[in-house]
Amino acid sequence: MKSTKYLVLALLALLLGCRREQEVSPEALKPLVGRWQLVAYEQNQGGVRTWVEVPAAEALILQVRFDGVLLDGQGLAWCCAPPAIQLNGTLIDIIPRAEVPRNLICDLADCMGCATLDLDLDADTLLLTSCNGGQMRYARVR
Repeated sequence: MKSTKYLVLALLALLLGCRREQEVSPEALKPLVGRWQLVAYEQNQGGVRTWVEVPAAEALILQVRFDGVLLDGQGLAWCCAPPAIQLNGTLIDIIPRAEVPRNLICDLADCMGCATLDLDLDADTLLLTSCNGGQMRYARVR
């Protein structure tokens, strides 16, 4: 009976000693975490670059999770997401700390993704530049 009592106490101590990994963003990611709505994209026609506004009804949503994982508006994995981002000049590796919901549409994508994605964050405006030079401007969703 005493051994059972000690076994229960040992298991209880073990369970109390285990800590779940906290969902804490690395300090550099904190300003980026949240929902972002596409407001414009850069178009290049014959070497002339112009910004094209995106109507709110057609705007895509980008979500940045606490660990830097990029998700779409439904909370599913962002197709062809890079393994790292360059946020205001700081390189940050994206290491998922929770399960990334699978996006079945990504199975149809022919990814020639970038090794990094350049993100310039200024208050509530996010400028995303891909490795092919394309740019998209997002506004924070409040």
